[in-house]
Amino acid sequence: MTAIAQESIRRTIGSTNSNTPSARVTQPVEVEWFGAVGDGVTDDTAAITAALAAAGANGTVLFRPGKSYVTTSQIAIPAANMTLSGFGAIITSLT
Repeated sequence: MTAIAQESIRRTIGSTNSNTPSARVTQPVEVEWFGAVGDGVTDDTAAITAALAAAGANGTVLFRPGKSYVTTSQIAIPAANMTLSGFGAIITSLT
């Protein structure tokens, strides 16, 4: 998890330890906060997976419009009622 993502989570949940299982983000999270590049070449699997986990149940994960994200393995949506938002974003699987 990048320092930007950790700081965002700390500000959102008011915690100094963003690694606790009970920590849940209440605002949308962006996959870039977790290291996604979206250049159509770089493997963004780990960053997308981390963003999904941070968003939690009823959370929202944002993909930037016009970006092209690449995954190299199947990504499971970890919670019900999640929102994935990114009009114009492309996610390509290389599996």
